[in-house]
Amino acid sequence: MAASTATWPWPRRTLTDRRNDITTIRSEPEIIGLTSRDVIHPKPGVIKLQITESGQVTRQIQFTVPHTPLPTWLKRDIECGGKLLLLPLGWNRQAAPPIDPGTIQSALDTLCLFMTESTAAPQWTPTQEGGVQLDWHERGIDLEIEFTPAYAEGHAVFIDQEGREPEWDGPVSQHLERLLRIFRERLTLE
Repeated sequence: MAASTATWPWPRRTLTDRRNDITTIRSEPEIIGLTSRDVIHPKPGVIKLQITESGQVTRQIQFTVPHTPLPTWLKRDIECGGKLLLLPLGWNRQAAPPIDPGTIQSALDTLCLFMTESTAAPQWTPTQEGGVQLDWHERGIDLEIEFTPAYAEGHAVFIDQEGREPEWDGPVSQHLERLLRIFRERLTLE
């Protein structure tokens, strides 16, 4: 009986695998988390996120949102994006820039196309180029969507671990129908 051997290195397929610029971060004690007073609702459809550290306003960012009142999932994801905006220059202990607010807005805009109250929540991860990546690794699929300051439209990579669908990647706008179906059929928690 012959033993099967795996070849090393394994093929790099997801965004995280292809490039090593996605970094998982741990909370730093000096970074102050968002509080309810940091999110200001001045008018319907607009959320002003005010980030304060030691009682001082350090950044103010205004997001437009298509839904009012805000769905629960959107509140959660605005909080996740806001926490990434707290990352200072060099947050990765190298020279990574702070996260660009435009990438957070692009990610939220894209989520508004697909998410419902019963959709699985993404993992928000900063990238070393000042962007953000949204990940879903569950129910037999790997879906990653990255937003960078240079490419705000978003680049998606999809892998079906169960082999039911072919792998694909490319701009979000070129895969809207596929993404809608994936969110509806594979990422809905019921």
